[in-house]
Amino acid sequence: MTEELPDYRPVSRLAVAALVVGMASCLVLFTPLAAMLPLIAIALASVALKEIRKSEGRMVGRWPALGGLALSVGFASQTLSMSIVEGILAKQRATATAVSWVTALREGRPDDAIAVSSPGALMAIAHDGHDVAIDPKTRTAAFQALPEVSAAAGCGKTSPRPTETERLQDGWVVRFSLDPCGLSGGLTLAVAPRLTVVRGRVVEEWRVSSFTLEP
Repeated sequence: MTEELPDYRPVSRLAVAALVVGMASCLVLFTPLAAMLPLIAIALASVALKEIRKSEGRMVGRWPALGGLALSVGFASQTLSMSIVEGILAKQRATATAVSWVTALREGRPDDAIAVSSPGALMAIAHDGHDVAIDPKTRTAAFQALPEVSAAAGCGKTSPRPTETERLQDGWVVRFSLDPCGLSGGLTLAVAPRLTVVRGRVVEEWRVSSFTLEP
């Protein structure tokens, strides 16, 4: 008597590949270099499901394909959410840094404004005409004499509010209207983050990298 063998139905290779790439899509949480993995997994899963459906039961692998699809969509959605939240937080920090710079000048604390300014923003007053580093008092006086600094300091008790915040490749631009201060035009501050080591820990600090007056 011959023993009947059960019908063998092959597993879709595309479905298995979709599951594997879907699991690998978790890498997008750690590096932008893996951004294409979820898209690849979604494409593989879609083709695998279509292939399985057309086989009319001769091929299996629907659940691995759906698993890869779910993983890839989940990781992609989480990455997008994290990116949106990080963008919102970065915008808030950039605006807060710009406001603190203006507030320090408005309240007569130029040294505090200097403290949140990057070396590049202070390059014009860092040395005298002979390329010799100037002393702190002279630097503060030169800083206060800058037209942009004088405009912000001239607001007195009136606090100019940010009118626009724009994202750049390496930072943000925050624009202030000087109309509430009785001055025409506006003040534009470029703000950018930088990594620095504080007490053995790497932290992100935001600094005003440039400031200009607009007509």
